[in-house]
This record gives sequence, structure tokens and C-alpha cells, in this order.
Amino acid sequence: MMRVLCLLVAALTPLAAQEPFCVEKGRPVPCKPAQRQKAAVPRIDPQVSVASATRSPWLVSNGWLYRRNPDRKYEIDAREGGAVRAAAEAIAFSGTVLIHAGQAEAAGLAKLRQAAARLPRVDLPEMADFEFVDDGRAVAGEILNLFARRNMLARGVAKPSGALPVIRIGDGELTGDLARNPSEFAYAVRQKLGDDSRSLRVFGTEMAIVRVLSDGRTARVHAVNYSDQPLEGVRIRVRGSFTQQAAYAGDAVEDLVQDNGFTEFTFPEFDVYAVVDLRR
Repeated sequence: MMRVLCLLVAALTPLAAQEPFCVEKGRPVPCKPAQRQKAAVPRIDPQVSVASATRSPWLVSNGWLYRRNPDRKYEIDAREGGAVRAAAEAIAFSGTVLIHAGQAEAAGLAKLRQAAARLPRVDLPEMADFEFVDDGRAVAGEILNLFARRNMLARGVAKPSGALPVIRIGDGELTGDLARNPSEFAYAVRQKLGDDSRSLRVFGTEMAIVRVLSDGRTARVHAVNYSDQPLEGVRIRVRGSFTQQAAYAGDAVEDLVQDNGFTEFTFPEFDVYAVVDLRR
């Protein structure tokens, strides 16, 4: 009877909780108390994907949110899964977030922390093809979200700098009515700018969001996989002629070639996160 009782008590004793994983400005750090806003667990929402007219997967992501509000602190409850992806997304998009994780993802988070520790600190500007005038409204935020999910390199600004083409709700065919459907608005912007002028193209998947930082001599390419399966053979085309590579998460890239001012390469396979530095 005593042995049975001891086994029952052991079975009812909860497992040791996994410590939260914290990222500050894209770097894993010890967690500190702070006022934080809730953010979603990054994932693919199958219900929205099924309902989509384009049948494209609906990626629930926070990368655009971290870029829109770089000084804001967030909190994600990923105890039921998705903690490694949430941490990878925060690292890739320079987020500041506390992530509650389940014990099952402890090893994955430890591996990600090690990869982030190997990543050299760099001060590179974010690559962008156009400036989007962000007036702070929810619809503008959703448009920024769509740009990011479609790997369109937009820089949200309150006031245009004049350095890049400007996209503004209400200009020409980009009407306020069109903006009520952010997906259609993003597509119209893509048609307006043309794919040939894009500094980033991603081939072979709709499940990944890519961020590029570059000063023309060095480029850092982050890729986050939002699906639950590893991605294989993802081909990236990025502006700039680069001949050297150093991978810090994921395998070394393959088939690195230069073509008319662009560099193309392939991520042969990555699970949740890949990052590579390219140099001239």
C-alpha cells in the first residue's frame, strides 16, 4: 500500500517548470520584471489558410510588430508549443520578449541560445525597397504584417526620408477602400513596384519569413520557418554580390552564385531558424 501511495504521489507531482526564455533587442538575456504586452504564438493558422481565397498559408507572426515598436516589451505564452519558434522570431527581428515555454522545448531553446551566442554582433541597416507611411492605425499595421509575410522589404516610417520609393494609403490606385483588404493592398504594391526591383526573393516555400540586414559589403540573412516540418531547398535571392558565407544556425548554404548584382543561395534544410552572414 505504501509503495502504491508513493507512486501515486510521484505521478501527481508536477514536473519542474521550464524557465522563461527572454530576448532583448534580438539577444537572449536573463529575464527581468517588466510591463509587457501580450503577443501571439507564431505559427500557421490552418483555419485562416483554408478560408483564404489564394490558398496561401496564413502565418501568425510578430516580426512586423517588433519592427514597428522596437522599444516595446512583449510576452508570449508558448507553454503548449511554439516557444522555440517564438524565440527564433524575436532573435531574427530584434524583438524584446519574455516567452513562457514548456519543458518539452528546453533542449531546443538551449540549442537556439548557443546559436545566438555564436552570432557576431553587427550594426547593419535593414534592407528595404520602399518606405510605407505608417499612420499608426490598425489597418496600417496589418498592411505591414502582409508585407513581412510576403517577404516584401518595407520600412515603416512616420515621414518619408526621400531615400526610397514611398507607399502611402490614398495615393493613386492605393486607395483607402483597397487598404481595407490588406492582402489586396499588398498585392497592388507588389504589382506597382515589380518583382524585378525587389531586393529579396524567396523561392520554394510560403512558410518562411526572411529578414535581411546589409550595408552592401556584408549581409545577414535570417529565415524563420513557421511550419511544423523542416523546410528543404529554400532558394534565396538577395541584392548584392557576395562570395563568402558563414552560417550560425542551420547548415551551410549551398549553390552560392552571383548574378547581375544579386546573390543566390539555397538553405538545404532547416527546422525552425537559419541565419547566414554573406560577405564580398
